[in-house]
Amino acid sequence: MLVRADGVAAGLLDTGSAERLAATAPGSPAERAAEPIRPETVLADGDSAEDLAHHLAGVGTGQFLVLDPSGRPTGVLRRDDLLRACSARGGTGFGRRPPVWDDRSPDPSVPRP
Repeated sequence: MLVRADGVAAGLLDTGSAERLAATAPGSPAERAAEPIRPETVLADGDSAEDLAHHLAGVGTGQFLVLDPSGRPTGVLRRDDLLRACSARGGTGFGRRPPVWDDRSPDPSVPRP
């Protein structure tokens, strides 16, 4: 996550793009390797597991910005990390609604439908 000096999130860093940018143009601003923050990529820190599962099932992005109740960024939730954690528990963790699988970065340890 890129955060401005005033504490406002400026973008979600794409690791692959950041590595390429650092290798080819190390003096470039990190914003060039960031995904824009869109409303569908924002989650509230206090969301219930059901709300989270519903939101993730409806959005195909790979990472989400998490905001605290005052709107300040607290972290980034990556879909593949969540799926890996749920898989380790012995299920999808998404109740009756299956998630939208993001195959841009497939993980062989995560069961596919």
